[in-house]
Amino acid sequence: MMLAAIGREFSRQLSEYKQFKVNLLFANLGIFFLITGFLNYFDSQQDTFELFILLFTWYFSSHSITHPTYFIEDEIADRTIINVIQSRRSIFGMLFIKIIVQILLDLVKAIPLFCLVALVQQIAFPTD
Repeated sequence: MMLAAIGREFSRQLSEYKQFKVNLLFANLGIFFLITGFLNYFDSQQDTFELFILLFTWYFSSHSITHPTYFIEDEIADRTIINVIQSRRSIFGMLFIKIIVQILLDLVKAIPLFCLVALVQQIAFPTD
Protein backbone atom coordinates (compact mmCIF):
# COMPACT_ATOMS: atom_id res chain seq x y z
CA MET A 1 0.00 0.00 0.00
CA MET A 2 2.81 2.40 0.89
CA LEU A 3 4.72 1.48 -2.29
CA ALA A 4 1.62 2.13 -4.38
CA ALA A 5 1.27 5.60 -2.83
CA ILE A 6 4.96 6.29 -3.45
CA GLY A 7 4.53 5.14 -7.08
CA ARG A 8 1.53 7.44 -7.59
CA GLU A 9 3.39 10.38 -6.08
CA PHE A 10 6.46 9.59 -8.18
CA SER A 11 4.45 9.59 -11.42
CA ARG A 12 2.69 12.80 -10.37
CA GLN A 13 6.02 14.51 -9.72
CA LEU A 14 7.45 13.30 -13.05
CA SER A 15 4.45 14.68 -14.95
CA GLU A 16 4.91 17.97 -13.13
CA TYR A 17 8.59 18.00 -14.11
CA LYS A 18 7.61 17.43 -17.74
CA GLN A 19 5.33 20.48 -17.63
CA PHE A 20 8.04 22.69 -16.14
CA LYS A 21 11.13 21.30 -17.88
CA VAL A 22 12.39 24.75 -18.93
CA ASN A 23 12.16 26.02 -15.34
CA LEU A 24 13.91 22.87 -14.16
CA LEU A 25 16.68 23.34 -16.72
CA PHE A 26 17.36 26.93 -15.71
CA ALA A 27 17.15 26.15 -11.99
CA ASN A 28 19.76 23.42 -12.35
CA LEU A 29 21.86 25.66 -14.58
CA GLY A 30 21.72 28.33 -11.87
CA ILE A 31 22.85 25.82 -9.25
CA PHE A 32 25.66 24.71 -11.58
CA PHE A 33 26.95 28.27 -11.92
CA LEU A 34 26.55 28.95 -8.20
CA ILE A 35 28.58 25.89 -7.22
CA THR A 36 31.18 26.51 -9.92
CA GLY A 37 31.53 30.10 -8.77
CA PHE A 38 32.08 29.08 -5.16
CA LEU A 39 34.64 26.47 -6.13
CA ASN A 40 36.68 28.95 -8.19
CA TYR A 41 37.63 30.90 -5.07
CA PHE A 42 39.81 28.12 -3.64
CA ASP A 43 43.31 27.24 -4.80
CA SER A 44 44.15 24.06 -2.92
CA GLN A 45 42.58 20.78 -4.02
CA GLN A 46 41.75 19.76 -0.43
CA ASP A 47 39.78 22.94 0.21
CA THR A 48 37.96 22.56 -3.12
CA PHE A 49 37.01 18.95 -2.36
CA GLU A 50 35.77 19.82 1.13
CA LEU A 51 33.71 22.72 -0.22
CA PHE A 52 32.34 20.45 -2.96
CA ILE A 53 31.12 17.97 -0.33
CA LEU A 54 29.71 20.79 1.81
CA LEU A 55 27.81 22.20 -1.17
CA PHE A 56 26.38 18.75 -1.94
CA THR A 57 25.26 18.50 1.69
CA TRP A 58 23.83 22.02 1.54
CA TYR A 59 21.82 21.10 -1.57
CA PHE A 60 20.02 18.31 0.28
CA SER A 61 19.75 19.96 3.69
CA SER A 62 18.16 23.11 2.27
CA HIS A 63 15.62 20.99 0.42
CA SER A 64 14.85 18.82 3.42
CA ILE A 65 14.08 21.90 5.51
CA THR A 66 11.82 23.56 2.95
CA HIS A 67 9.96 20.57 1.46
CA PRO A 68 7.43 20.00 4.27
CA THR A 69 6.31 23.62 4.26
CA TYR A 70 6.12 23.76 0.45
CA PHE A 71 4.04 20.59 0.34
CA ILE A 72 1.57 21.84 2.94
CA GLU A 73 1.41 25.20 1.16
CA ASP A 74 0.65 23.43 -2.14
CA GLU A 75 -2.11 21.38 -0.53
CA ILE A 76 -3.65 24.53 0.93
CA ALA A 77 -3.35 26.41 -2.39
CA ASP A 78 -4.89 23.48 -4.29
CA ARG A 79 -7.64 23.26 -1.65
CA THR A 80 -6.90 19.58 -1.11
CA ILE A 81 -5.65 19.82 2.46
CA ILE A 82 -9.15 19.03 3.76
CA ASN A 83 -9.12 15.81 1.71
CA VAL A 84 -5.79 14.86 3.25
CA ILE A 85 -7.04 15.58 6.76
CA GLN A 86 -10.22 13.56 6.21
CA SER A 87 -8.46 10.58 4.59
CA ARG A 88 -7.22 7.48 6.39
CA ARG A 89 -3.60 8.49 5.89
CA SER A 90 -2.34 11.07 8.32
CA ILE A 91 -0.90 14.36 7.16
CA PHE A 92 2.49 13.15 8.39
CA GLY A 93 2.15 10.02 6.26
CA MET A 94 1.36 12.16 3.24
CA LEU A 95 4.34 14.40 3.97
CA PHE A 96 6.59 11.37 4.45
CA ILE A 97 5.64 9.93 1.05
CA LYS A 98 6.08 13.27 -0.71
CA ILE A 99 9.45 13.88 0.96
CA ILE A 100 10.75 10.40 0.09
CA VAL A 101 9.79 10.87 -3.56
CA GLN A 102 11.25 14.37 -3.65
CA ILE A 103 14.55 13.22 -2.11
CA LEU A 104 14.78 10.46 -4.74
CA LEU A 105 14.10 12.94 -7.54
CA ASP A 106 16.56 15.44 -6.06
CA LEU A 107 19.15 12.67 -5.97
CA VAL A 108 18.48 11.90 -9.64
CA LYS A 109 18.95 15.60 -10.44
CA ALA A 110 21.90 16.23 -8.12
CA ILE A 111 24.20 13.34 -9.00
CA PRO A 112 24.62 14.27 -12.70
CA LEU A 113 24.81 17.96 -11.79
CA PHE A 114 27.54 17.45 -9.20
CA CYS A 115 29.39 14.98 -11.46
CA LEU A 116 29.39 17.63 -14.19
CA VAL A 117 30.72 20.20 -11.73
CA ALA A 118 33.42 17.76 -10.59
CA LEU A 119 34.48 17.20 -14.22
CA VAL A 120 34.46 20.88 -15.14
CA GLN A 121 36.31 21.95 -11.99
CA GLN A 122 38.66 18.93 -12.13
CA ILE A 123 38.09 18.11 -8.48
CA ALA A 124 40.56 15.53 -7.19
CA PHE A 125 38.87 13.00 -4.94
CA PRO A 126 41.09 11.74 -2.12
CA THR A 127 42.19 8.14 -2.42
CA ASP A 128 41.84 7.40 1.30
